[in-house]
Amino acid sequence: MLLSVIKQQSALENANTNNIAVDLMSSTSYAVKMANQNVNIDDINNMIDDIATSKDLTQDITEAICNPTRLETDEDEEELQKELENLELEKLDEQVINIDPVQATNQPIPVVPKTKENITRHKNSIIT
Repeated sequence: MLLSVIKQQSALENANTNNIAVDLMSSTSYAVKMANQNVNIDDINNMIDDIATSKDLTQDITEAICNPTRLETDEDEEELQKELENLELEKLDEQVINIDPVQATNQPIPVVPKTKENITRHKNSIIT
């Protein structure tokens, strides 16, 4: 009988433990649903994009503070690029100016009829 009571007590404790576990799982599930209720994937993606933009801006600010001559370098590069383009245009202009003229060929000028009668004959010979 004592053994039966111990088994019953153990079964009761197991049932109680199971109830506690199920209640915890249920309340956890409800808490997760409530936490995720106001969040969607688009909001998360937008937040990640905002963080990346902020990080890039912070990096730019840090670089500007640590390397103030960078701005001058950018301007120098732009000036050098413009100067290079101007030199290339000047070189192209020189090449165009130095092109050899085309030599005229010595081909005979076609005979053109001078009278009305010859013009008519010439037209007829071209047509046939």
